Amino acid sequence: MGDAGKLVYKTSNGSLAYKPGGSDSGKLTYKVTPGKTTQITFAWGSDGYDLDICAYWEGDPDTKVGFGYDTSTTEHVRGVYRTKYSGDVIAANDSEWVKISKTVWSEGSRNFRVYLNFFGHYAGQYDLDKCTVIAAQMGGRTLIRRNVPCGIVDDSKAVPGRDPGVVISFDVEGNLDAIELVAGGS
Repeated sequence: MGDAGKLVYKTSNGSLAYKPGGSDSGKLTYKVTPGKTTQITFAWGSDGYDLDICAYWEGDPDTKVGFGYDTSTTEHVRGVYRTKYSGDVIAANDSEWVKISKTVWSEGSRNFRVYLNFFGHYAGQYDLDKCTVIAAQMGGRTLIRRNVPCGIVDDSKAVPGRDPGVVISFDVEGNLDAIELVAGGS
């Protein structure tokens, strides 16, 4: 958007627009170029088999995607949150992905959580316990986090709290900010 950084004016009377509430109440409103769709890819090597994910926006934890949750490959839209899942990939040396975005970045949580578990962690044959997480935003940054710890519970979906994972965070304008590790529980 060529107007990024310019002040916002009300269409009703042409006066300057101010934030109506919250911690920024009374501050002037500026136009921004909002962040675009981000694809988050989870890749593993030939010593890993069938990595499963449980992925969701922190602001909408009831809309989880991944094996054992919603496995639909259609786009999920609820409130300001959008999520599209690649579907469950059952193979060695492969990847799964989710594409995410929001319609309003200043509303609700800007964190996306993903828990990871190798469904097929068969010691001696497929004993990988780490993956690579790549977050690539259209027209923006690409972040890569290697050696991300994954759960190794055979024949089980990824479970929040039990399995390790990552939090993908965005700034108030929707720009990709960071990939942080989340430790697993017991």
